[in-house]
Amino acid sequence: MKATTKATKTPAPVKVSRAEIAKVLASSSSLTASKSRALLDSLIAILTSFLQEGKDVELRGFAHFRVKHAPARKARNPRTGAPVSVAARRKVVVKASPKLLVRA
Repeated sequence: MKATTKATKTPAPVKVSRAEIAKVLASSSSLTASKSRALLDSLIAILTSFLQEGKDVELRGFAHFRVKHAPARKARNPRTGAPVSVAARRKVVVKASPKLLVRA
């Protein structure tokens, strides 16, 4: 007879929204809430534009962002098992800094 074990569920990760980050930024600096939201939106737009240009973005002590080419490939539909073609695409790869991992 097989021993049954209860599967332990890992707790869902706590997600932090853009609004929460802007709120903390405003409270820890001299910026207003609206200016901190604008600053955060600008930072995200700048990072996005660099990545769209194919540039790597390195924020030392935080993370390294780069665009990677994923070639076209064959896959299977998980419901039907039918083969499907997945088109080539670009994807963003994020590697956390070792310093960030130590602090986390």
